[in-house]
Formats: sequence, C-alpha cells, structure tokens
Amino acid sequence: MKLADLRQVDDWYHFNEFDYRSAEELLQTGWLGFCGCGNASDSLCYVLRGLELIGEQPPEGELWDDWYPGHKVRGGEHFKTEMAMWFFYYWADKEGFTDHGGAVPGWLTNKGKDILSLLREWNDGAQKGKDDVFVS
Repeated sequence: MKLADLRQVDDWYHFNEFDYRSAEELLQTGWLGFCGCGNASDSLCYVLRGLELIGEQPPEGELWDDWYPGHKVRGGEHFKTEMAMWFFYYWADKEGFTDHGGAVPGWLTNKGKDILSLLREWNDGAQKGKDDVFVS
C-alpha cells in the first residue's frame, strides 16, 4: 500500500469512509486512531521506529547471538525504558500490527507491514521536504 493509493483527485486522502487533508493527519488519526493534538510528527516517528525494530532481522549470514546485543541496544535507545518498550509491544499486538507468537513483540502482520510502509513513505517525503510531510 502507498499513500498515493489513498490520495484523491482533490489532494485529500480517503480511508475508512473518512477524508484527511494531509498524509500526517491520515496516519495519525485515521490509521493509528490517535487524536490530532500535540506533535503528530513525533508520535509518527516513534511508531515508525518501534515497528522497524520489531521487524528487524539479522542480516543474512549473521548469527542471532552476534546480532541481538546490538538490536537490544537500538531498542533501548529508542524506547528509553523497559516499561515503554513493553507498552509499545502490547499496544502493537492489540492493534493487530504484530502477531504475538510465543511472546511479544512477535513479528509484523500484514497490517503492521502496511502501516510501516506508509510511515516510511511519509518519513521519506518529509526528509525530501515534499508535500505536507515533515519530521521534527
């Protein structure tokens, strides 16, 4: 799925019977169900990085035991506290972005991969100063 798939001729985005005036609003309130208050770009970046961490796998040929310590450090840098990490994992599972498996965080579902793809596209556009997207 791409943001362009949800963009209408009038440059508004349409999702689940609602229209959104920007990609950021679509992702923040439409996809994630958050309110529009506060700093939406920061919350979108937080979710983006959290889902990326869940989706990370060791590079081909690298052993899990060699890769995992660095992954754990990256998680700690992002979530800051173990409580925040666990809360994010529980939330992602509840939202259907992950499949629980034997333990959280599990792995990304198709829905999780879709929102991750949309968030990456939003963030890439933000980096290029494109359209209505930005990062803080």
